[in-house]
Amino acid sequence: MKLINFLISSALNLLAFRIFNISLIWTVVTTSGKDSSSLGAMIALMWIFNLISLPLAGDFLDRYNKNVVLRVSGFLSVFATIIFWINLQYINNSLLVMSLSASILAATNSITSSSINSLIPFIAKKSKITKAVGLAATINSLQTVIGAMLGGGLIAILGLKYTIFLVFFLYSVSLFQFFFIDFKEKNNQENKTKLHSRFTAGFRTLYFINSERTICYTAMITNFILTPLLMVVIPFYVIEELHGGAQVLAILDSSFAFGMFLGAIILTRIDFNKYKRIYPVVFGNILIGLGIIGFSLLDPIIMKSFSLCLSGFGLTTKGIACNSIRALAVPNSHRARLEGAIFFSCVITIPLGSQFFGYILNLLGKEHSNSIFFLMGLLIIMTSLLPILSKKTLFILKQKNTQLDQAYMSLYPSAFKD
Repeated sequence: MKLINFLISSALNLLAFRIFNISLIWTVVTTSGKDSSSLGAMIALMWIFNLISLPLAGDFLDRYNKNVVLRVSGFLSVFATIIFWINLQYINNSLLVMSLSASILAATNSITSSSINSLIPFIAKKSKITKAVGLAATINSLQTVIGAMLGGGLIAILGLKYTIFLVFFLYSVSLFQFFFIDFKEKNNQENKTKLHSRFTAGFRTLYFINSERTICYTAMITNFILTPLLMVVIPFYVIEELHGGAQVLAILDSSFAFGMFLGAIILTRIDFNKYKRIYPVVFGNILIGLGIIGFSLLDPIIMKSFSLCLSGFGLTTKGIACNSIRALAVPNSHRARLEGAIFFSCVITIPLGSQFFGYILNLLGKEHSNSIFFLMGLLIIMTSLLPILSKKTLFILKQKNTQLDQAYMSLYPSAFKD
């Protein structure tokens, strides 16, 4: 029951952030005179704040009381949403205030995101960890579908101000529920380590673990391409090419999320004591690339939706297989910090990609950007070879769940020395 409460509370928090993202994007798109650079800069700023918070979030979750960390994060989310609503109501859509609110919510979202996989082993039995990670991914993809539909639908029907009120409500409920979840773990860390050492601890662990580093490389390339596609290219495609509204944007976003949902349902049913992880990791990565290529080549909106669904399916298929490894193989004392370092490495590509593709849209136009996405899709497919060519990564991806328990501690003991 504690696991379900935790996942639902986290899902509400992530759902609120998803609806907020759509509201933010639509606010900037409709008030910036169709200037894609403004949206690209806004997204970049959000993820820069996310970057700064990720390593420290992992350190806080490993080192301090997990209940306090999650509750403080919840309070900040509620506060930032109130500030954003006041801006809409009284300050006439100030980009500075929007940036401030979005940055705070991006930072708190990083705490929630990195906490899920790192805290599941504290409240789930070892034999159920893969299913728990799959359940978390299922709930996450489901909230993404609901978030896209609610965000686009409420903006169209009720307007931005009432949509932001819903975001405030969801954050508040999530915060309230966190007070009924208690992570009773022994704190084995002494808080005498210098700040810079704590900031880099997760990266040190990531550096020593060859398999995690290889998987992280493929995720970084995917994030550089896929996130700008969803957050910068598609909104302007809807506005300028389809002349559509928030409902159309919601349909495209929901297609991607629906693919994630399908992938999560299927992977949750797979027993990795019988089947090897290498197949969903490689196959999922290929599907991500094929979906991006399809989006760049196919013009009918239904085919673009299908392409996004394909990429979403591949993303979750690969993600569950990789995340369940860390839940089993990494010791409790370093799991959140490693998650934070991996999130940081992936997220650092998002502001770069957002700025790059925002600039490309302004400079070259849609026709050339489609050609670039086609090449990027091919690049993602090529990265599918990395786990196969790396002997240590291939070894880990072929291990059963029963063989992964604390496996990194024996394979890479120097990675977990503070």
